[in-house]
Amino acid sequence: MHRAYVIYPSDLDSPFIECDDCGIKYSKEDYQTLFESKKIVYFYVPAGEGDFLDEEFTFDVILCYSCLFKYLKKVTNETKEPITVLIVDKGTGYKITVDPQDINDNDFDDWMGSIGEDDSPFDDMDKGDEDDEEMDEDDGWDDASKGCKYVMHIASPFPLKTSRDRESLVPTAKDGTIRVLKAAVNAGVERIIKTSSIVAMFRKPNRTNPYTFGENDWSDENWHGCNDYFVSKIKAEKAAWEFMENKGLKNKLICICPGGVFGDALDAKEKTSISYIKLFLKGKYPGAPDFSILVSDMKDVVKAHINSLTRPDVGGRRLIIGSEVKRMIDFSNIMSEALPEYSKKLPKRVLPNFLIKIISHIDTSAKMMVPDLGIQMQTDASYAEDLLGFKFQPAKGCIEEAAKSAVRLGLV
Repeated sequence: MHRAYVIYPSDLDSPFIECDDCGIKYSKEDYQTLFESKKIVYFYVPAGEGDFLDEEFTFDVILCYSCLFKYLKKVTNETKEPITVLIVDKGTGYKITVDPQDINDNDFDDWMGSIGEDDSPFDDMDKGDEDDEEMDEDDGWDDASKGCKYVMHIASPFPLKTSRDRESLVPTAKDGTIRVLKAAVNAGVERIIKTSSIVAMFRKPNRTNPYTFGENDWSDENWHGCNDYFVSKIKAEKAAWEFMENKGLKNKLICICPGGVFGDALDAKEKTSISYIKLFLKGKYPGAPDFSILVSDMKDVVKAHINSLTRPDVGGRRLIIGSEVKRMIDFSNIMSEALPEYSKKLPKRVLPNFLIKIISHIDTSAKMMVPDLGIQMQTDASYAEDLLGFKFQPAKGCIEEAAKSAVRLGLV
């Protein structure tokens, strides 16, 4: 019998928990918060009881639920036979059977929510973007695009933590993009709007400081400073332009390139941008990293997508969305002014770069910042404002909205 044991926060002897496959790591405190809110669960799989794992795992392993599911799905796809795993939760065993006939049709939330009792930590657990599963499938795209005048492709994996495998997100992001474009071209749509990001523009070695980037710049996906998310966005957008140029249809494609997107959160699901706001408000940072980012108001990003459908002269362009670059200490100051009751928890000083580099060895979210520490980013998005027909909002408003919504939704 295959077995996987639920790891409770109280079971941890170490201050951290890390998946042996994807490398995603959480502090014990963060894991407890995510576990209790049914967002994350890790499993202990003893050697000899996890035959569904790759051959390299000949020892006891710890897996996050996404990786556990990945291996179960892999085995069923290869063998075309159901696999049964005993999930052990505080001594109570729940048998789950993964059937290759329906594993691609049922989303992960339904699958996990169907096991155990009412108080099972699996109920309502969020795998992340269920669209990622659909992006990996070939079927249905042409049918979905029939009769469409426009297509917007806005889905792409954006994990909270980075993986040691820099190519891990590429298959979904790049291949999913090509599936969308093929279907859109086959349907004869007038325009295709793809959500890209400035991360496909500004990260490369040997930059000047300040560093100015623009529409014609590309990040270097081969540089070690580009993590899995950066690599996926770069390769997906490059593949999109190459595909459309080869079809002679470049002017039908528009790429929307926001920076960090902030604004009033609609729900309490843990998303990447709001997670940084939450960590600041909870006092997790003794100081602010010397890191800057182009701030994009959520409302501007939405309006840019809509206006791109019909505005003249936007075809074949990469549109940078955002009016101001802000440092992390600026975020702290804005939130302190908007929410004075949280002022004592918010950073008041900038941390030295060497300290962030040390922290990055145990915190992958800090590792993401290291290549840009101390570099003042600059860009001019006024051309995009002219093309889209409206002015982008100042950064302060959407940062305040993000912070207030984090409090309202009980994230802090």
